[in-house]
Amino acid sequence: MTRARHSAEGLRGDLTRLPKRHLVDWLVERSREDNELRGRLCDLARTAGQDAGEAAELRAARRDLREGRAALALDRLDRFAARQEDPAVIESCLILRGDILLALGRRHEAFDAAWSAFCRTLSGLHWKKAVALAPARRRMRLEQEALQVAEDHPDADLALGYLITRGALDRATSLIEHRFPELSSHKQAGLEPVADVLSDTEPRQSWELLRLTLQDILEKSRRRFYDQAIKLLQQMERLSERGGFAEEHRAFVDQLRHEHAGKAVFWRDVDSRGPAARSRT
Repeated sequence: MTRARHSAEGLRGDLTRLPKRHLVDWLVERSREDNELRGRLCDLARTAGQDAGEAAELRAARRDLREGRAALALDRLDRFAARQEDPAVIESCLILRGDILLALGRRHEAFDAAWSAFCRTLSGLHWKKAVALAPARRRMRLEQEALQVAEDHPDADLALGYLITRGALDRATSLIEHRFPELSSHKQAGLEPVADVLSDTEPRQSWELLRLTLQDILEKSRRRFYDQAIKLLQQMERLSERGGFAEEHRAFVDQLRHEHAGKAVFWRDVDSRGPAARSRT
């Protein structure tokens, strides 16, 4: 007798229809002989217990606020928040704290909570709330403060996304140049749209962004991206001619050929496509 084969989603659907006690009994039975499984189940149970406790604390604070006990809600929330380390829980606490402070008429402190949430997450929702609550004088300089917060944010991917969204391409370019290794491979591979936007007004900055992407491809020997690398060289040559630094580009190509001389397949493909990567020699 052969067992029916399930797709991952099909199996998920079938399991969700099983009575919970059947799964629990089976897992407990399996864990008697599998120490690793027992350890993982204990960790999951402990985490689930913590999550349930956290949710209950936040629900209680929200209930206090809803029923007009804002001062009690704030006291309960602050005692709970002081014990937290999970960024997601801290963010939830900051959001709720802002709502409670507004109910208490403490607008300046509500702004501080919204601003703190923004500084942690660079979230557009927190940004809009902070702007709405900011004192008039502070609001005038808030945009520049937000851009600086983004540049200094420990998550380079998050920072780059925010800067591009806000149209701060000069700052985005600076972040890419100075923190390129911190960016995820997904972000590194997605720099070409930024370079395209800069190509008309800032050809040298655009060239620099393409250079970073090209060098990353070659240094990591990503052969499946060689075609993209050749197109990057072609774009860089056009930018250098338009920007008046063609000699500098050719010197870069010379250096690139020297540093990656062993990549014969790549250079053969480059040379077969004509003057896309002309050097000074």
